[in-house]
Amino acid sequence: MAKIRLLKFNKKLAAIIVAILLLLLAVIALAWDQFGPEPESQPIEQPEESQETPPVEEGALITKVSVSVSPSTYSSTSCSKAFKFTGKITASREGTVKYYWEKSNGGKSTSQTVKFTKAETKSVSYSWTVNGDYSGWARLKTTSPETLTSSKASFTETCVFAVTSVTASVSPSTNNSCPTETYNFTGKITVNEAGTVKYKWERAYDEDFDGSIETLSSTSTNNLTFTKAGTKTVSRSDDYGLEIVYAPDSSIFSRFLVWLRNLFSPIVNAIFYPPDGQEGWERIKVTSPNSKTSNKAEFTYDMSNCL
Repeated sequence: MAKIRLLKFNKKLAAIIVAILLLLLAVIALAWDQFGPEPESQPIEQPEESQETPPVEEGALITKVSVSVSPSTYSSTSCSKAFKFTGKITASREGTVKYYWEKSNGGKSTSQTVKFTKAETKSVSYSWTVNGDYSGWARLKTTSPETLTSSKASFTETCVFAVTSVTASVSPSTNNSCPTETYNFTGKITVNEAGTVKYKWERAYDEDFDGSIETLSSTSTNNLTFTKAGTKTVSRSDDYGLEIVYAPDSSIFSRFLVWLRNLFSPIVNAIFYPPDGQEGWERIKVTSPNSKTSNKAEFTYDMSNCL
């Protein structure tokens, strides 16, 4: 009878087989994860969006600011001018705007307001008076609700040197001294800025006692220098009367002449001397930088006492 032979169990071989099987399972699992079918995704609920929207800010109230000046240039002998500035402010809607004027000399106007009832453009004005030679500018600046600054409106004033006023006066205005009568003349010359003035005195009087005034002469030209605008005084004295006058003494002959004078003076006065006396005047004539003539400083002289 034949005998059945059992295989001898080999532990080492069994361990190798188990390891190979585990490795094979790991490879299959990895392949399934990479290449197997995608799992069905579950829908994710999103929260509902809010129905409230942030408020929309309104646009700027002030949209434009501009300035102009009139006149932009000025030249005269007055050396004083008020320059007029006109500003324009444009608003996009109803509101109140605060503004002020800024000047080139560092000055500022007081703060002012202008109200708008709708989208529109409104004008504002400003006046600036300057004296003498000057170049400058002014501009408009808003401070509320927005800060805007206009461009500069520039201007220039040129002062032309000139005599603006000249007057003359005399003291005394009447005189009856004998043999000569002295009159003191005073003139006042006013200029608008620094410079040199040329002038002379003109005089006229009734030299031949015919009742009419003849222009006789004028003085030489004088120079008067000013260091700034202002008024200066000039003066002169002049004598009018007889060149040869009899001066009585205490002799008998002299007393006789005095008696004759007293006797015939009413007749001589009536014939040779007008009742109102002889008249004359002096005045100032400016020749540079401009031509200007003063009033006549008139006087009356009476030489009837010199007979």
